[in-house]
Amino acid sequence: MANIFDKETTARQIRIGIHSIADQAGERVTDTELEVAELLGISARTLQSWMNPSSVPGRIENMLLMGLAWLAITKGARKLEWLLKLLSSTSMIVVEPYDIRWARSCLELAVLNHLPISSEQVEKALNNLFADSSPESLPALQFGNSKVCCNIEDWDAVERNTFYGRTFELELLESWLNGNQCRLLTISGLSGAGKTWLALKLLHQIKEDYEVLVWLSLRYSPPLKEILLECLGHFDPEMQNLSILNINDLIDLLLQYLRQQRTLIVLDNFEVVLESNDTLGKYQPQYEGLGRLLRLVAKTDHKSCLLLTTREKPVGYSRLETSSARTRNLMLSGLRMEECRDLLRQRGLTLTHDTWPTLCELYSGNPQFLNLAAVTIKELFGGDVERFLSCKVAVFSHIRVILDQQVYRLTEPEKKILSWLSVQDSCISIDEVLAEFNDRASNSLLLESISSLLRRSLLQLNSASRLEVEPILREYYLSSASSTLKASKTDGSNITG
Repeated sequence: MANIFDKETTARQIRIGIHSIADQAGERVTDTELEVAELLGISARTLQSWMNPSSVPGRIENMLLMGLAWLAITKGARKLEWLLKLLSSTSMIVVEPYDIRWARSCLELAVLNHLPISSEQVEKALNNLFADSSPESLPALQFGNSKVCCNIEDWDAVERNTFYGRTFELELLESWLNGNQCRLLTISGLSGAGKTWLALKLLHQIKEDYEVLVWLSLRYSPPLKEILLECLGHFDPEMQNLSILNINDLIDLLLQYLRQQRTLIVLDNFEVVLESNDTLGKYQPQYEGLGRLLRLVAKTDHKSCLLLTTREKPVGYSRLETSSARTRNLMLSGLRMEECRDLLRQRGLTLTHDTWPTLCELYSGNPQFLNLAAVTIKELFGGDVERFLSCKVAVFSHIRVILDQQVYRLTEPEKKILSWLSVQDSCISIDEVLAEFNDRASNSLLLESISSLLRRSLLQLNSASRLEVEPILREYYLSSASSTLKASKTDGSNITG
């Protein structure tokens, strides 16, 4: 549920959280600190010390969340709504976007830890916050003869909400699944590109073609054995004693079922199981069995498919792509211009012939970034896009944190290469990158880092084989408010440190 990146990030977010709540509540910061400290069972001095990176304890995020959740409830539903939005934008709670299941778990955590929150208060807060949301969980859904096993809580939202564009991508994915009998498929791309929504829409379109559909989110890092048992349980709920089997036996059993029944399994947020600060896309030790699962799914004869949504392709995936036409990857870029325009109009913004294309290009057509920007434009600028653009601030709040999360996973060489590319005036060839950094790193390290940035969807190679950086990433590095990763053309430090 929680994920602390580093102590500097955590200390900064504690400061932001407490100051923001004080502002919202109209009280002094010191009063807010006293309230939070009292709820956490610590002194105000200790809480203040946590705002210094050197004093941040190893794991405080759950305690802090409990205190802030209760504080928000006591100040009313509007404050709870605001607080959940704040927490969903921090690295302490990684949610895209926040949802009723996540909110309920936060509040129930507070109840279990004996904070004075009644079940009625929890339900009231959730009802106020998610008045238009679907129930927190859904039973297995039936579509014709297909059994749908889904642990996401907003399956029906795909039908209720407007889905912008992606017609070409949906047709391509469907052709790969039904025409090419694709066995292993990834939808990769920058955070916010709409990978999860596209996968959901795809499932709705092809649901009649499969006997079993399974959706599992890896967002909260479930153990590998739990992932496999969850999948197997959907084929035969009466199966007993599966938990005594080891990982390899469970994988072999799953492959048997994939051969027997045409199945589509979706593993959402797959990047969670990969190592950060690693250029190869290696699995975390406890998830190495997933590498074997992917290889067997790709190479075994069956009519099922394993679909991954991920920011980063895992190690060995490119080799599987080149060795088999039944392994594919869709690199999901931004929405097309007309699709961006429709999204912005739906958000009630004032668009002119000149402003909306500029806004779309600024955010590279990323639907999540456009939605977040639209909220700010609506709240602070009355929906006037031109006034917002005149401020020349593209990276802020939620958008900065989302990019922080993705950049945090990079190695130091990757960070320096990306920051240098971001301040160049034009696209750069790989040879130019090698020449720029040849006195600070070996060519092999540089090529490995460039390859990793492409794998992570943070760089693209254009038709002229030159490296391109998305405009929003350029803004991220050029912004005066960015973190210590801010770029410098004249940085002469060693690339590895």
